[in-house]
Amino acid sequence: MPADFHVALFDGMNRENTIYRSKTVGGLSLMLAISIFAAIADAIHSGAPGGPVRLDAPATPESILHAIGLVAHHRERDDPSLAHD
Repeated sequence: MPADFHVALFDGMNRENTIYRSKTVGGLSLMLAISIFAAIADAIHSGAPGGPVRLDAPATPESILHAIGLVAHHRERDDPSLAHD
């Protein structure tokens, strides 16, 4: 934190009508969606920490299963003892 820190709050009216007179719309829900997407990608990445994870957005159940399948395929390729018969 800098020693000299000044903050000024916007005290004017919104120029356009917005939901409940908010200054921003959608920012929090977008950040929540990004954090959930990142958490899913991190969970998939834990299956193969050394390799990349390709998770397409939106993270539908199908795209999550596809990403898990790719991680499993790469793990089996790198360590054949993990392959299923």
